[in-house]
Amino acid sequence: ALGDCLVGSSLSAQQRVPPHVFVGAMINGAAAPDGTVIAAMVNDVEVATSTVEDGSWILIVDQGNESFAGMMVHFTVDGIEAVETPAWVQGGGTEITLSSRGATSSGSTVAAGVAGPAGPTGARGATGATGSQGRRGAAGAAGADGIDGARGANGAQGAAGPAGATGAAGGQGSEGPAGPPGIAGVAGDDGASALLGLVAVILAAIALVGAGGAFMVRSSKPGSETLLNEVQSLREQLGEAERIGGLRESLILAEYQAKAERWEEEGIDVAEVRRLINAYQANR
Repeated sequence: ALGDCLVGSSLSAQQRVPPHVFVGAMINGAAAPDGTVIAAMVNDVEVATSTVEDGSWILIVDQGNESFAGMMVHFTVDGIEAVETPAWVQGGGTEITLSSRGATSSGSTVAAGVAGPAGPTGARGATGATGSQGRRGAAGAAGADGIDGARGANGAQGAAGPAGATGAAGGQGSEGPAGPPGIAGVAGDDGASALLGLVAVILAAIALVGAGGAFMVRSSKPGSETLLNEVQSLREQLGEAERIGGLRESLILAEYQAKAERWEEEGIDVAEVRRLINAYQANR
């Protein structure tokens, strides 16, 4: 009846897991003397103590955050180990009479015997189950920047871009110094004026280039790249003619005028050639 009462009292204490309550009034076959200290130990760790009052004692063995299920509870009486070692039971209530080792039936104690040698080491228990994964730790600090990598190989050469638009003609350069006078030629027959001679030379050049230009047009039409090359060639020849002087500039202009006329007859845009010829003629 006393055990049932104590169990009910322990359940009202609202422990997370009900403890095992031990009570007693007899020690070594006699009434427990007041002031005797009773202690309970599990796994060699003291888990509860009680002092005898009015001839009885109470020990509440609570496992707390541990698990005492199936473990043996050892008692000491005023520091002397008791013989009784009951198993701990969740919510249990046990009335027990303790007998300290070395005690006589009259309740007196005798000197404890010499402890025997330690027993052999027990076999290693099985490995417990893997625990649940812990919480993820905080992110570590950023590492230092690594060293620069080796320079990569040069990439393949890109395709050539389209030709740019032809730039505007530059301004006429300053007049160069006069060259030394040439050696006088052999006197010729009297003829027309020098201007008429120049006209004759130009007409002859036009006729000659016209025949050659017609052959060129009949053989093939100049493409856009060829026409650009012709314009560049015209610039270079006129520049060289200005440097040398004489009639060469007039001959070059006559030649390209004939070419331009032939190309226009074939439906080719020769506006750039025309513009360059007109610019040189305007500056003469």
